[in-house]
Amino acid sequence: MTDPNATDDVEGSNRSRPTTRRSLLTSGAAVAVSTGIGTVGTVSARADDPCPSSPTEDPSEEAPTTPDEDNQDPPRRESLTLQSNTAYETEVFITDAARPGPTAMVVGGMDGNEQAGIEAASRISKWKPERGTLVVLPEADAVAVDQRTYNSPRGNLNRQFPANRTPTTPLARELWNLITEIDPTVVIDFHSSKGIWGSDLGPDGYGQAIYPSAVGNSRRIAADTAEFMNDEYVDGAYPSAYRVTVGNTLRGNKPKLMHKVAGDLERPGYLTEVTRYDTSLATRIEWTTAMGARLLRAHGIR
Repeated sequence: MTDPNATDDVEGSNRSRPTTRRSLLTSGAAVAVSTGIGTVGTVSARADDPCPSSPTEDPSEEAPTTPDEDNQDPPRRESLTLQSNTAYETEVFITDAARPGPTAMVVGGMDGNEQAGIEAASRISKWKPERGTLVVLPEADAVAVDQRTYNSPRGNLNRQFPANRTPTTPLARELWNLITEIDPTVVIDFHSSKGIWGSDLGPDGYGQAIYPSAVGNSRRIAADTAEFMNDEYVDGAYPSAYRVTVGNTLRGNKPKLMHKVAGDLERPGYLTEVTRYDTSLATRIEWTTAMGARLLRAHGIR
């Protein structure tokens, strides 16, 4: 199947990094500092939204708190900048819960015309997990996002991560350096497609599928998430062609970010695709956010 995204319609340098991720989060004051790898700034001492507290809960709703939770220190939230002082400058948001746990990275905007993933990642960047560290890059290719185009002048960012080799552009290299330094438990990359994977309905495409890495229980977790999405969002509301499925396993054989996560890092990872075929942007954002919440929870970000 030919990748349809290359002709999809518009949908709606140095960098600072401390030696450990928790060293970013030692102060609630609004400051910016320079270190050996870019610019790190504190966004706020408290994130804005809770991380969904149950797999079936609407990610946009407030999570209930218990008395013990009320006594916990609030999560700390900071930002750092990729490609500072260039047209590709973009922010990464780091939320560190008071309780230690796994580290997850969520990426949106690898393709600038896929607005649902950008908005879903932006929303997730404001969540307040109870445990672990949540690292979110909502607008990976800021130039393509600004122009609402699939590619930027440097080409498609999601074709710049060859396995077992250095990424091919400055932005791709900085993003990969960040990922390797935070050493995530899981990476999730949000996308959308103008078609539906494996369906004769509408144009060819990759939507309504979750593509897991060939690591650990990724495929089982993807199947669980697909079942959840169908039960909660698709069945009874959309034709059966819109049911979410599990796509091909990512093994590191293509120069895409999630393939490199699978092949080079050997970490669980998921490329999620929702369809733009006869769906609203609001629906695509809801679906993408719900997939992200379910996958994060499966990997211990709560």
